[in-house]
Amino acid sequence: YAVRYEYNAEVDLTPAEYVVNFYGYDEDAKIVTKLISSQTVEDGQSPSSAMAIYSVVQNYTDANGNEYTMDGWETTDRTVYTNAEIDSYVVEKDINFYAHYILADATMHTVTFLDNSGAVAKTYTIKDGTTLASAQIDIPKLDDIVDSSDGKTKYNSGWLPDGSITTADPITRDVTFRPIYSSYNGPYTITLKYEDPTTGDYFDWDTVTGIEAGSDATEKVDKVAYKSFDGYTFKGWSKSIITGGDLTNVTSDLIIIGIYTSGNENGGNGGNGGNGGNGGSYDPIEEAIANGSMFYAYYYYPNGIDLFTKVAIKKGDKAYNIVKPEGYTKGYEWSPNPAETEMDSTRNFILVPSDGTDSTETYTVSYYYTDGVTLYQQIEIETGTFAPNLMMPAGYTKCVWSPSPTATEITKNTRFTMVAGEGSGNGESGENGGSTETGNFYTLTVVNGSGSGTYREGTQAVIVANEPAKGLQFGSWTISPDNAPIASKGLSATVITMPSENVTVTANYVTKTSDNNNSSGNNNNNNSSNNNGGGSGNGTTPTGNKVSSGTTVVIDKNGLSNTGVVSAVVNGSSDNFTIKVSESSAASEAVLKALMAEFGDVSKIMYFPMDISLYDASGEKKITDTTGLTVTITLPIPDSMIPYAGNNKVAAVVNNQLDVLSPKFTTINGVACVTFTCTHFSPYVIYVNTETIGALGDNSGPSDSTPKTGDGIKPKWFLAIGLAAIGVFFFVWNDKRRKKVIAK
Repeated sequence: YAVRYEYNAEVDLTPAEYVVNFYGYDEDAKIVTKLISSQTVEDGQSPSSAMAIYSVVQNYTDANGNEYTMDGWETTDRTVYTNAEIDSYVVEKDINFYAHYILADATMHTVTFLDNSGAVAKTYTIKDGTTLASAQIDIPKLDDIVDSSDGKTKYNSGWLPDGSITTADPITRDVTFRPIYSSYNGPYTITLKYEDPTTGDYFDWDTVTGIEAGSDATEKVDKVAYKSFDGYTFKGWSKSIITGGDLTNVTSDLIIIGIYTSGNENGGNGGNGGNGGNGGSYDPIEEAIANGSMFYAYYYYPNGIDLFTKVAIKKGDKAYNIVKPEGYTKGYEWSPNPAETEMDSTRNFILVPSDGTDSTETYTVSYYYTDGVTLYQQIEIETGTFAPNLMMPAGYTKCVWSPSPTATEITKNTRFTMVAGEGSGNGESGENGGSTETGNFYTLTVVNGSGSGTYREGTQAVIVANEPAKGLQFGSWTISPDNAPIASKGLSATVITMPSENVTVTANYVTKTSDNNNSSGNNNNNNSSNNNGGGSGNGTTPTGNKVSSGTTVVIDKNGLSNTGVVSAVVNGSSDNFTIKVSESSAASEAVLKALMAEFGDVSKIMYFPMDISLYDASGEKKITDTTGLTVTITLPIPDSMIPYAGNNKVAAVVNNQLDVLSPKFTTINGVACVTFTCTHFSPYVIYVNTETIGALGDNSGPSDSTPKTGDGIKPKWFLAIGLAAIGVFFFVWNDKRRKKVIAK
């Protein structure tokens, strides 16, 4: 019989071994890269002495003085483990654990994701008020399942919210998310919930079933009846799908909610729509929408109900990345990405928190009506691409864009203006503030700046100089013909009133010099008003708020002499800051547009624009979150504005409008100064309407150049009252010296 030898074969029963490393904070590298411990652990076993390693890891303080403390160990998939969990962790491969730090006084929450069986799939620890995206936490994607009820394979299409908190919202408490599964090819179900406005609780209300893959369910959803609450108005079913997705292109089961607002806004039954007036004007956009050659893209605020704007886009084109509304320009993005969305039907875009990973450089492209002031639309466009040729609205169908958007490569912020097209005649009736007056058109050419185009005679065209190259600063404009009316040759953003001929204007630059215009002022907050004239002044500390003890003011702008009187205090923080008063084309343009919105014709307006920004103590890092901070700053009155003294006004520019402040005018060491408080950091302007200043309201009279004290009475009247008081005093004092005469 055969001899079997396999029983004698040697088998290596030694278990596999893996390397487990623990890393802590490296003070030199300022990152968690310092190897604290390295262990060799057998397959299926656990690391040892996690607590002992934990005790070695040091807490640290960052450059801004924020204290951080360690709260566990983090792996590369962003999962954080406690010491106890490390001691029971089953090692099956080489693995690194990194010390996980949180702010010492931070409130932390646990985010739990469950799988289909209800077991924990993932847990994370996150700081209060932080979104998963901003914390760079990846939302889990679970494996497919087979639905026992219908035998279909389904995929993890999203996560149910925990109450009102979705996976896209800031986390403000411990939350648990449960998975949603959808069929690969539909049909799909849309679940409608409502938030009880009296309690804040969510309830299922209705479902819309049988939605085919890729179809638009907007109309079906809008037809669903809603629940009524006394004292509240139903605003509609949100277009912001809380489980992710797009209501206009359904590819999974969805959940949406009904939105209510406080107060009854019945509004009647909508009436009968009127009789259509007298027919109005031809609207090419609505005709294109009706025949299907264009579709509307709707852009909503984060609640998915309030519409920010809508834009008609040609069928087959990509949607536009519309400039986001005020308050959402940072930290938010449009979802889905308009630049990746083909307009083959009506599309909805919602503002959602950004994950902060998009580093694509973009510029703002602005489209203006024929007056060059009224904004039609703004779009963000990637650098190096070409701008879209937006369709003209009703009343402007015979106009064209100048310059041509499709021939303009976007390498900077760019503006286009409606101008009369060839053979346009006098145009149609205007709408939305645009001008369609009669008159001939002439060409404006702007060299080293923006604003080139074709303008009607008498139109005020805004021109803006390009930002200067390093080491240069804007000097002045030269204009040809030299008698063409320009508001100011010395400001980087100004206005030309188009004459009855073509005009060329050129922005000129000069070498930046290190003189008084590039000086700094230190505010030592010692309740003194002494100034040494060398660029540093000791300002007066305002009461009521904590102020910085080492604030520096840097003046980097022409037209401000006597900078030795400059001072500032930062209210609301004890940190040191740098305040920069500078010139930028963007700030000058914003100021000019605000002045035009306020006065229309700015030919009689003297103004001094400036950008006031807040930086850290080093002056390198710009402070973007200025919540709770204000700055009270004292500046010399700009050289060009000194003759107007207390007639000057100060304003911030907010949403293209002037926010007029209440400044105080004083004299420091013989220098006329102005003091005002910046409640936010943006373009500011010192300005005067030369048509409205004069003696006792008579516009023909000279301005009073006496510096004001901040009160309603000018200093000359204080002087007169003081002299009168002295006279009365001596009269009374002399009377008291007379001897009394007693009658006998």
